[in-house]
Amino acid sequence: MDKYCDRCSMVTLDPDTLERDGTLLKKINEEMNLNFGVYASVEKTGVIHAGDQVRLESP
Repeated sequence: MDKYCDRCSMVTLDPDTLERDGTLLKKINEEMNLNFGVYASVEKTGVIHAGDQVRLESP
């Protein structure tokens, strides 16, 4: 299944204080329509290393 995944409200929680701040989620909504992540499928297995070229394609 290759598609964008919606960002949940977890980014509104400060990990130390658990206080909510909706600033980041609001920005993700304004800039990315709440798409913040990707469900992706493996097309070919193999080994990757730091510095290897990566290509991203829209679903």
